[in-house]
Amino acid sequence: MPRVPKVEPQFDDDPDSEELPRRHVIDNHPPRRKRPWLAWLLSITFALVLVVGAAVGYLLWRQSLPTVAAVDATPAAATDPTPSAIPTTAQDTAPVAASPKVEQIKDWFVICPADAGTACYMEQQLSAKESKGIVFAWTVWRDAEGVVHAAWRTPADVAADRGLTLDIGDGKLRTVPFAQCGAGKCVVQAILAPDYLSKLDTAAKISAIVVPTTTGKPVRFVLSSNGFTEALARLGATR
Repeated sequence: MPRVPKVEPQFDDDPDSEELPRRHVIDNHPPRRKRPWLAWLLSITFALVLVVGAAVGYLLWRQSLPTVAAVDATPAAATDPTPSAIPTTAQDTAPVAASPKVEQIKDWFVICPADAGTACYMEQQLSAKESKGIVFAWTVWRDAEGVVHAAWRTPADVAADRGLTLDIGDGKLRTVPFAQCGAGKCVVQAILAPDYLSKLDTAAKISAIVVPTTTGKPVRFVLSSNGFTEALARLGATR
């Protein structure tokens, strides 16, 4: 084994001279080089892992959401309104006469019975393109105190325990339980609060979502707020 020469520290014999800079320790290992590319590569890899993880999480979340199918239905003209289009509570307070007056206000119909003592109500109906029958109806009226009530009539083959979900595009879904089912239809009833009425006035899109018992998949009925406020202004309190 070869002898390693011993390096002795050196000092200046002249005390008045400037101090020499301290010498570095000498060894047989070459100096380590910094590798900035390695840190950069690790940072890029970590960022990619985060992005891929977020994307996978989003896809899994989207797959867990129920698929909502839109109903192929069109607005139906309320040329021959019948008491069946109004829920039981509304029938008791606002019975429909034999020859009511029907006025169309944009996408809504204001229906006023011939009896001047009976208050008017407003309605929007949807009919299926493959058949001329009414598949969905939305009825609005005022009670004796002027409070605004609403009823939604759906086909009878819906999951009553799932209720009806309203989507007015404000990011908040509202589910209302069914009040009754029978005679080929199910009915949902609710009171429309003033703040909700103002949102309906400006809503660009209104949907009612139900779950048929035959498929178990949510179905969306697309409704319209066009003319809602104008039609509501025509309604007087139920006498």
